[in-house]
Amino acid sequence: MGFSVDDPMDVLQRGLGLSFTPGGTLSGWGTADGVAHIGTTGIVYLEVEQGQQHPDTNVLKYWPWIEERPDVRVTLIQVFGPWSSKRRGNRSELAKWVGARMEASLPGRFRYCRLDLGFAEFDDQRSMTMNALTAMGHDLQEH
Repeated sequence: MGFSVDDPMDVLQRGLGLSFTPGGTLSGWGTADGVAHIGTTGIVYLEVEQGQQHPDTNVLKYWPWIEERPDVRVTLIQVFGPWSSKRRGNRSELAKWVGARMEASLPGRFRYCRLDLGFAEFDDQRSMTMNALTAMGHDLQEH
């Protein structure tokens, strides 16, 4: 079965209780697959890895964008699934590493979450994502 970006977005909207709008621009640094605004300064971005050969760049592009906006709090959810060409391997590991470095460099302003849809680790990752959203002050009841 093939997947489109809308399929994982729908799964995450139901599973996380967020309303994602497809797309989202990062003012010259790239685009996102989905975005959910929470309150006045909270943003949850969604990156769905399909044919991306360098999933690390889908994380890295947020760093300069966030640094240019000192008042925003961003949670990035990077989604891999059976359709993802780089779910495993060094580029996938590099995406996690970049996310961890960004969290350390942007404390309280950035959280990186990874979700592997259709795999055993998804339920644990979903719980960690919900905890990250809460830790960032994203009040999911606002939606």
